[in-house]
Amino acid sequence: MADLLATAPTGDHPLRLAVLGAGPRALFSLEALTVRLRGATDRRPLRVQVIDPGPHPGTGAGYAP
Repeated sequence: MADLLATAPTGDHPLRLAVLGAGPRALFSLEALTVRLRGATDRRPLRVQVIDPGPHPGTGAGYAP
């Protein structure tokens, strides 16, 4: 992850991230990323789009009846 942040493009455009799934792993990963970004020198905004195909986000196949 540190290499990714070090080589991120610079400029005025916000960073963009697509998260596939809204389950616990995705949300914990997003939380860890925000902690890392707080210490980054690049202070551009981060635009996150969460993509979850289910009718109830975060309730994937592991929670199916």
